[in-house]
Amino acid sequence: LQIMFSPATNALGRPEIFARTNALGALILATCFLIGIHWGVAGLAYAWLAGTPIFMLTTARLSLPVMGTDWGKILRALAPNILAAGAMAALVAGVHNVARAWAYPAQLGLLGGIGVLSYGALLYTFARDELGELVVLVTRRHLPKR
Repeated sequence: LQIMFSPATNALGRPEIFARTNALGALILATCFLIGIHWGVAGLAYAWLAGTPIFMLTTARLSLPVMGTDWGKILRALAPNILAAGAMAALVAGVHNVARAWAYPAQLGLLGGIGVLSYGALLYTFARDELGELVVLVTRRHLPKR
C-alpha cells in the first residue's frame, strides 16, 4: 500500500504530501532503527516490522483524504487478496509440516510451487475480474469467459 500513495497524491497536484510523508518516514524508521540496533540484526528486523506499519498508517492518514477514499474502500478492494494470501499461507504451512525432512531446495520448490498455484487458483475462483485486469496489464490478453 505504501507505494501507491505518492504517485496518487503527486498526480492529484499535491506533491507536498509526498515530501511530508517521506520526512515523517525518515523520522519514524530512524527512531525505530536506533532503538532496535541495541539488539543487533534481530533488533533491526523487529524495528523494521514495527516501523513500517506506523509509516504506512501515517502516510495513509495524510493521503487518503486527498485521494478521496477511506480505509473501508481500500480494505474492500484488498479483501480477496488478503483472504487468498491467508489461505495460501495456511496451505503452505500445512504442507511444510509434512515436508520438513526434505532437503531445503526440494522444500523451496514444493512450497513455492504450491504457494503460486494456490494463490492463483484462489484469485481465479474468488477474484476473477481483478485477476483478469492483471493478466491484461501483463500480457495484453484477456482471460477466457466463464
